[in-house]
Amino acid sequence: MISACITYIVPVLLFWLPHESKLPLFLLGIYVPAVFFAQYKLIYSDYATTKRENISILTQEILRNLHERLSRRLQEHEREQIRVNVMIVKRTWQSKFKPVLVMAISIPDLSNSPEWDLMFEKRQGCSGTAWDQKRQIFGDLTRIKEEGGSQWNLTKGMLEITRNVKAILSTPIMKKWRGVVGVLNIDTLDPSLVEFLRDEETREQASEAAQVLAALKIEMLR
Repeated sequence: MISACITYIVPVLLFWLPHESKLPLFLLGIYVPAVFFAQYKLIYSDYATTKRENISILTQEILRNLHERLSRRLQEHEREQIRVNVMIVKRTWQSKFKPVLVMAISIPDLSNSPEWDLMFEKRQGCSGTAWDQKRQIFGDLTRIKEEGGSQWNLTKGMLEITRNVKAILSTPIMKKWRGVVGVLNIDTLDPSLVEFLRDEETREQASEAAQVLAALKIEMLR
């Protein structure tokens, strides 16, 4: 806003001021950097938007490919009960700028679901546990705590929103110098598919997809 005002106002002042005045030189010294900054900001903004869109498209393709590979091992009526999503580590004003996991992309699309707005801290939920421990974590949510299951440090609100999820496999997305930048989740709403998520082949497919995602700058999503 300021640079835009300078860009338009300064040329007018330069035209009207006397030539013997030193003020035009001063204004010119402000005008040139302001124009450069305005152009740079415009170009960078377009570049960042384009890059974010490209990363979003690539991430969606990776998730679709993973979902298709998983679906090939299932009966047709079971395929709709498997979901995949990517959560990224982000600081938000809702979390008082503490790093939390937020959902960035999901197959199928959950952007209109209450699950989309969930935020997980470290050691919270299966995703937060995978983030904290930097390893793949499987959670059987059909079992209560006394039977070897876990509440995953979830709040009552989180438990209510995720009550239909029966199992989840969380795989950290890690970068060499930055550690965990996100988590790839595969979950199911069907209790009969709990063992499918626990299966070694499912774990391997999730790990492969997480390695591919680590090559993208997924931090730019959302």
